[in-house]
Amino acid sequence: MKKLCLVLVLCLGLLLAGCGEQNEIQKPVYTVTFSINGQVCSEQRVQEGHLPRSVLTNIPGVRFVQWLTEDGEPVNPYTVYVGKDTRYVAEAYPELSKHVPFLFVDETNKIRPDAVLTADELSMALHALASEEAADHFPGMPAGNMGVTRDVLANILKSFFPAMSVAEEISSEDTKPVTRSEFAYIMCRLLGRGGSEVFGLSNTVKLPADITREREDAAYLLEASVVHNPGVRQYRWSNVPLPAQFEPGFVIMDGWLYYVQANYLFLKNAEVDGFRFGADGRYTSGDARLDQVVAEVLGELVQENPNANRRTLLRLAFDKCSSYETLNKGSLAFGETGWEKEEALIMLLDEKGDCYNYAAAFWALARALGFDARVVSGKCGADQVPHGWVVITMEGRDYTFDPERQHTRFWQDWYMISPEAAMQWRYTSIESP
Repeated sequence: MKKLCLVLVLCLGLLLAGCGEQNEIQKPVYTVTFSINGQVCSEQRVQEGHLPRSVLTNIPGVRFVQWLTEDGEPVNPYTVYVGKDTRYVAEAYPELSKHVPFLFVDETNKIRPDAVLTADELSMALHALASEEAADHFPGMPAGNMGVTRDVLANILKSFFPAMSVAEEISSEDTKPVTRSEFAYIMCRLLGRGGSEVFGLSNTVKLPADITREREDAAYLLEASVVHNPGVRQYRWSNVPLPAQFEPGFVIMDGWLYYVQANYLFLKNAEVDGFRFGADGRYTSGDARLDQVVAEVLGELVQENPNANRRTLLRLAFDKCSSYETLNKGSLAFGETGWEKEEALIMLLDEKGDCYNYAAAFWALARALGFDARVVSGKCGADQVPHGWVVITMEGRDYTFDPERQHTRFWQDWYMISPEAAMQWRYTSIESP
């Protein structure tokens, strides 16, 4: 009897074990998909209650960060038991190099930090940072010479860096244009670069000519534009002995006038020789709108004539004013002052006016080039008709400049008329301050 009971127990055990194996085999199988940058890299059939196999993420040119659920939540899929069809999406970005120049100088070796970043420059910068494999994973890039706005830049950078990191550096709600300097700062921050790293700098490397000592963003601009080797020796951007790019005195950059002091720093919030310089180091007439328009006009002249000195630019500015259209208006009172800023802005915006507009426009440009220019509301010629012109003091002598006559009486050069010749033409004036 005991032997019979033992046999029955063993049979029952075997039966139950068989049922267990049958239940295990009959468990449903689900599909687990892993994708990177929209491409499926692994599709697994996994039995319910089991874990998926690990997936290789070392794709050339791609920087893998983590796996996400379809809802965008971070997850470790190798610890989640399968209970349904599941899709995991990689948070991954095109791999960008940490120490490669991505902003480039122009033909005059200037990086133009305050110029607006163009779409072509943005594309060139990102491709410079990426390998060929990484470029294959780029999103669609804008093209052309149009300026890039902050919101456009933010959306593009979200394809290269985590959205939260991008949001910390730039707002996708801001539609203002991005300068090259701002782009250098944003990219260096996102790449973990910023002038604090040690690096090797060749003695033959040529630094951009317009990165000056006093710029707060100098380290970022150098990091973005100069070839160097990180970690080679104990050397930092903040210690780079920037050359004296400019001799002390007046300097024109991108249409703006600066004053370089004896210590090679720009003068700020101070006045020299009757010229006022603001917190940004730029000359100001006291009228911000006029200053901007003048800088745009001079900026075009500088861009068209990159090797021109200030004296050459003065002649070019005179010819520019002389090309404007003549418009007859009323005369100003003899010796009247205080009209020059308003009349200059009218002429530079409308490109037409009377002799006072011609004089005021040239006065504004000459002052913005660092010349001691004064407008005159006086009389001229044998009949002493009311007239406006400009006087500039050079080497202790007062020279007359008459852009309106240059336009209407082209048979005579009315540029830089000597004091003696001005007397012959009977320029009679009470000079404005």
